[in-house]
Amino acid sequence: MEKLNQYGSDNPNWNGGRKIEDGYVQILFRDHPMANSHGYITESRLIAEKALGYPLPKKVVVHHPC
Repeated sequence: MEKLNQYGSDNPNWNGGRKIEDGYVQILFRDHPMANSHGYITESRLIAEKALGYPLPKKVVVHHPC
């Protein structure tokens, strides 16, 4: 019997690398320097970096409206 790959888009629970954790939208971005141990980073940080055009320092916390 062939072993099924259960990672990424082969997993039936795959949602495109996007999840909500502790009320924050997390995006799978393994190569980002601020990615957590599972490869996720907050969407608000990614949006701020894209708008500014440069990576934010690690100590910067992105605040956003609820």
